[in-house]
Amino acid sequence: MSEPSINTLSQTQVFDNDLTDVACLCHAGLAQDSPHNEQHYLLAVLNIIFGYLSSAQRTEIEEYLNEKKYYTHNEIIIETH
Repeated sequence: MSEPSINTLSQTQVFDNDLTDVACLCHAGLAQDSPHNEQHYLLAVLNIIFGYLSSAQRTEIEEYLNEKKYYTHNEIIIETH
């Protein structure tokens, strides 16, 4: 069975305990009285969900980070009269 294309919509089965853990970690990261900072919880979420990614998805993420695609590309238009 071949891996689905990055541009196609596909589904991945997730263990319900992992899904619950991710939701709890997100809430803990947002809580004011959490014992750790937000980055701790974000890294814990990434560690859980990264295990579900295909090799193609991991490559896509590597490209996303290497090319800094998280920066928005704003077009500047200068009008002269």
